[in-house]
Amino acid sequence: MAFDLHTVEDDLREAIYLVSQEEYHEALPLLARVVSFDPANAKAHELWVACHLHLGRMERVIELAGAGIEKGFPPAALRVLQASALLVLERYDEAVEAAQTALAEDENLPNGIAILASAEAGRGKRRRGHSDLPERPSQMAERRGTVLSVSQAGDQRRAYGRRA
Repeated sequence: MAFDLHTVEDDLREAIYLVSQEEYHEALPLLARVVSFDPANAKAHELWVACHLHLGRMERVIELAGAGIEKGFPPAALRVLQASALLVLERYDEAVEAAQTALAEDENLPNGIAILASAEAGRGKRRRGHSDLPERPSQMAERRGTVLSVSQAGDQRRAYGRRA
C-alpha cells in the first residue's frame, strides 16, 4: 500500500501557485494549515494575510498582520497590508500611521507610497468636511483596474500593485 506523503512545503508551494493564479479562496485553507504546522513561517503568514485582503476580510487582515508583527515577522509588508485594509475601511488616520511606519521600515516598499497617498487624500477630504466621499478607495481601485497581488517573481514577501 503506497502513501502519498504531503508535506507543509508541498502545501506552501501549492498555495503560492494558487495565489499567483488569484485563487485566494483555494489558497486560504492551505496557508492556514502551513501556518498551523509551521507558525514561524513568515512567508506563509504574509500570504495568508494577503489572501484575506483579497477576499475582503479587512478586520481579519488587521488582526493577523498585527499578530505577525508581534511574532517578530518582517513588519513592513505586514503593515502595508494592514494599511490597505484600514484604507478600505475608511479608517484614514490609522491607515496613514501604518503606511508611514511601513515606509520608515522600508522606504522602497511597493504600494507603500500609493497607499499612504490614498489615505492622506481620504483623511484630507474628511477634515475639509467632505464626509460624503464620492467613492470608496476600493471602488476607485476597481474602476482604475488596480489590483493588489502577491508577486511570485523575486521577493514573495511583498505585496505589489499591477494593472489588470
